[in-house]
Amino acid sequence: MRNSLFNLIVMVVLAANGAASQVFDQENITVLPFSGWSASYSSEVERFQDALTDKIVTRIIQSHRFNVIDRANLSSLLMEQDLHMTGVIDESTVMEVGSVIGVDKFIMGTFTRNSTEYHKAVRSERETIVDAYYTADIQATIKMLDVESARYIEAAEAAGHGKGPDKTNALLNALDELADSVITSFEQYFAIQAFITSIDKATATLDRGTSYGVKEGMNFTVWNVLRGPEGAKEIINFGGDTREVGLLRVVSVEANTARGRFIGNYDDVRSGYLIRETKKEVKVEAQILEKKMKQVTLNIGRAMGIKPGATFSVISKGEELIDPVTGEVYGEKTRSVGTIYITESEDRFSRGKVVKGFYSVKKGMLVKEQDMSIINLGLSVSFAPLLPSFKPNDILGTYTIDAQYTGTHEVEIDYSGYDEISSGSIFEIDIYARSLVSGLSMGLTYDRYQYSDMLGAVAIGGYLGYYLDLIPEIVYLSSSVGIAYGNATQELPDNLVSTLSDNESSKLFSSALPLSAQIGIRGKLGRIVLFVGGSYRLWEASEWSYWTKTGEKTDSGGDEKEIVEIDPSYVLYPKVDLGSLYMKFGVALEL
Repeated sequence: MRNSLFNLIVMVVLAANGAASQVFDQENITVLPFSGWSASYSSEVERFQDALTDKIVTRIIQSHRFNVIDRANLSSLLMEQDLHMTGVIDESTVMEVGSVIGVDKFIMGTFTRNSTEYHKAVRSERETIVDAYYTADIQATIKMLDVESARYIEAAEAAGHGKGPDKTNALLNALDELADSVITSFEQYFAIQAFITSIDKATATLDRGTSYGVKEGMNFTVWNVLRGPEGAKEIINFGGDTREVGLLRVVSVEANTARGRFIGNYDDVRSGYLIRETKKEVKVEAQILEKKMKQVTLNIGRAMGIKPGATFSVISKGEELIDPVTGEVYGEKTRSVGTIYITESEDRFSRGKVVKGFYSVKKGMLVKEQDMSIINLGLSVSFAPLLPSFKPNDILGTYTIDAQYTGTHEVEIDYSGYDEISSGSIFEIDIYARSLVSGLSMGLTYDRYQYSDMLGAVAIGGYLGYYLDLIPEIVYLSSSVGIAYGNATQELPDNLVSTLSDNESSKLFSSALPLSAQIGIRGKLGRIVLFVGGSYRLWEASEWSYWTKTGEKTDSGGDEKEIVEIDPSYVLYPKVDLGSLYMKFGVALEL
């Protein structure tokens, strides 16, 4: 009688699962209630153990990847066999039940920790800033049991953290995170499978669609395995003679069918072959349909997941690799000769710009999707002769100077022997980045001016520029505008600055925010760039200052200091115009 009842329940379970249990390429799975929940009340134990089971089952159902055996029916069946879902189930019994009702895998687990912590509200001046809340931490060990092999094929430790206004909500939120962790740990064993029903050039029709979890953009490997009388279950574990013969990406999906485009070589692919979802990163290959100057069109587009901003390496094929003894051909030598940046993407084709290898990229060439830089980084140095006109302040005599903070000073000044400064130089170092797509550039510059032993300047700043092709990838017209922090320095004879500052300073300085603009021609040969151009900086130094001691002490006990401006009558070169127009010559290294 007991055996008859057992068989009847099994038939009910099978009927309840109907067509789902007959889907040959989706494994049947069930989740047993977890054990080990620590609580004072048995009702709480059952509630949260069942809650995790339900959350895991819900996620499995939503994935459309598995056939989930109804837990309620399974529970009734196990009770009839005198097994308890909340206890430790004997493995041999699980194997027996799994074999009878068609369950391929069981997920089971044990809670190793479940705890909550109360956090008080945060208040300020009788106002609540943060409400009181609970946090929960849950940990569990999970195992996956394979019925056919009668062994555990995977084990993992998972954890979940939750937050809520009360204990229950905090625990449920932690269980949500734990359930996600369980699915992530085991989904590698449930890759979606299908078969190719027909092939039309580079497009394959598949016998599975959205009803089985197939989605646009999914990648599948193609295996040289034909569909057998029992379907894909026969080849879940591939033999030594099976091999991967191709790749495809799903481009359109209906309920029970889908279409995919092959990626790369598919000469060995046949109709009827098995495909299996792959999680590995797949790079798309395509061909150049046409090229007009820097613009190219590729034979793949939005349906293959190609979006603006994608980059492709252009591949040139060389001589074949042939075994000198057997004559067997192993492949071809290949090398990258250019880079394409996608600017537009239609359903079946896309347009892009050749950003590297303009003269090597040809119609019909193979391109491979790769993460490639579209930015050139450069380091340049340049030199420019300067032709200024800085006239000295021609004064001679004894002068009484009332210096702020340091008192009255009687000094001898004789500038009569100094000449006009009519020559100088500027040395410039730039670090910049240049976009190969837009032609825009940005950089940082360090400029050092030198006019004499007594007069010089430094400017540190940034700029924005633009490159215009004159001869693609060889000759460019470049232009830029920038702003800097500039600091000119000047010494005065006879240590005059030291006297006025009580030996705190030895030089005058004049600071400004000079603007600059430049235009030039750049010639590129490989990674080396030679350039020449005109540059102008708007910068005049006519207000000169120095640091001096105030006679006061700082809070830390040191001498207090302050900037004091000097009367230009006592400055050797009172007006220094650094904003001259000059020609500069330089060399750069671009990577």
